[in-house]
Amino acid sequence: MIRTLLFFVFLITAAAQIDAPRIGFIVDSKNFLRPVSGVAGAFTIGPAVEENVVSAAFSGKTLVVKKDVELLVNEERFEAPQGPIEVRFEAKGLLREIFFPDSSKLWTWKNGKFEESFGAPAGWKPFEIYDGRISVAGAAVPLPSRALKASELGEDWLVIYAERGTYAFRDGQVYELPDGEE
Repeated sequence: MIRTLLFFVFLITAAAQIDAPRIGFIVDSKNFLRPVSGVAGAFTIGPAVEENVVSAAFSGKTLVVKKDVELLVNEERFEAPQGPIEVRFEAKGLLREIFFPDSSKLWTWKNGKFEESFGAPAGWKPFEIYDGRISVAGAAVPLPSRALKASELGEDWLVIYAERGTYAFRDGQVYELPDGEE
């Protein structure tokens, strides 16, 4: 009897320690940064971890969060131009560049600091949004409403913000993300 009881205690303890895999982060409609966990088709949106977020991108290793005039790179803070950002990561998930479209400034991460120049390089984004339609690597992504913006959700994932919903995209598949607002 005691063995059976100990076995069930072990199972409950083990199950309580298993968390869903972290996919990445999204910025909700109230400008809160929220973690996304789960697997394709079964996502959950966690509680807000940052507020007043303009935009964000996550590579699986590096989290970049843009607030009004502040940039956070893995929680390290930098003074930054106003407006949203577009981020490019290296293949290993490390930060490469940040583009500020409102001011046309390009920040390149080198030797632990940013170097500033102007204008985004050609072929900057792996996706394009034109007239509410989004294409990734040249292929149209079907959505039930017009795409407004997109960013990197996590490793190999794209988050697409549309007029009526938020979607995760990977390997040609679109998944609607649940509403994580409190």
